Amino acid sequence: HKKWATQCGICNAQSSDTAKQRPIEAVISNANFDDERWWQSPTLQYGRHFEYVTITLDLRQVYQVFFVMLKSANSPRPASWVLEKSLDGFNYEPWQYFGLSDADCQRRYGLAGQNGKYVFENDTEVICTTQFSKALPLENGELHVSLLKNRPGAMDQTEELMNFITARYVRIRLQGMHTTANLDNSVDWLLDSQSLEKRSFYSLKQIRVSARLDCHGHA
Repeated sequence: HKKWATQCGICNAQSSDTAKQRPIEAVISNANFDDERWWQSPTLQYGRHFEYVTITLDLRQVYQVFFVMLKSANSPRPASWVLEKSLDGFNYEPWQYFGLSDADCQRRYGLAGQNGKYVFENDTEVICTTQFSKALPLENGELHVSLLKNRPGAMDQTEELMNFITARYVRIRLQGMHTTANLDNSVDWLLDSQSLEKRSFYSLKQIRVSARLDCHGHA
């Protein structure tokens, strides 16, 4: 936390200083994990509505998406969020929900929280996972989402499963941040709410999507 305090600065997407811009484009052009490039949201100091941020990726054509990875920058990973898919960019369906706890999953998404190696009941089941619910690491944490693993049709690549993972648009809806005030050895609980809001934001260094072209059964 001391490291955060000494590195506070001002982000401005319109700044001529690229080090202060922190644009969303950085997350898809940062193939080499450049530590100086990342996206950062406004802090909660500017309004609680900044806890709700939507990021949409247009893959330009239809793909079968196998894997999605998010890497945070100078903040903890998102606590509560939704990974969604769409073919037309208007109608979205959830691939997976992510919650801070079982209670968070129930409250936000009406689903029981699942942690660890969950075995899906069918190829299109959508769950809420708490696997990445910890605030630690405070920086550079990763989120790995496999859309095939532990699904019954993964080996045979059933038509139902292939339809489930097919998308042109991938949408990430961030809906809840971690607070560091409850961490062991943290002194953030001593801060007033305004000071905590100044330190509360999302950041992403990279979003990576692993996919193949939808060949309709052809190689």
